[in-house]
Amino acid sequence: MKLTSEEVTRVFKECLLDSSDKKTSEIIVAHGIIHRAYFSQCAIEKNKTAIRELLDELPDSFKKDGGGGMSFLNMCVDRHGNYWTSLHATMEKLVMLGQAIGAIEYNLPAQFWPLLPGGVPYILVK
Repeated sequence: MKLTSEEVTRVFKECLLDSSDKKTSEIIVAHGIIHRAYFSQCAIEKNKTAIRELLDELPDSFKKDGGGGMSFLNMCVDRHGNYWTSLHATMEKLVMLGQAIGAIEYNLPAQFWPLLPGGVPYILVK
């Protein structure tokens, strides 16, 4: 699957918790850089392979076995060197989707982010 803004946005919207869903045990909460998203566990499971494929398109420097994590600011470029988005909000959506499947974590707690370049975290794809 090709990493594009449109594909990330499509999967993100598909996974968001439906306002009519009252079952709190089926909610996955993901904490982005600025925002928080509430996902349907069922929808996340349904899209898990697609999310993993999107994350696999990030450069090896983001991966645990590659570079061990990279700045969120560099997430706009795919593993082929192409810019796939110009919006931090779209990159944040991918981060939250990755968190929802347990494939993304931050290298440092949020209180240390102001010390990092651009004041944003390093992202680690497991």
